[in-house]
Amino acid sequence: MDVPGHDADVPRDEMIAAILDFVSRHPDSTAGLAVTRRILGEPSQRQGLEDDAVAALRRRIVEADDGLLASLYEIVR
Repeated sequence: MDVPGHDADVPRDEMIAAILDFVSRHPDSTAGLAVTRRILGEPSQRQGLEDDAVAALRRRIVEADDGLLASLYEIVR
């Protein structure tokens, strides 16, 4: 599914891949932290996550609506 109104109508799966790649490579950057917070919440709200934030992000980002996904893609591109 493409996200309408987006540069070159980047397919949803490509946006997710780009976001995950960026956060994997730059987890402590301002952009990486912003993406992680938008999907997982503040660090204090992440109690009970048994693995790292990137793995949790990978599981939860697929649930993001198109608008949120597009805004996260804009942050990391």
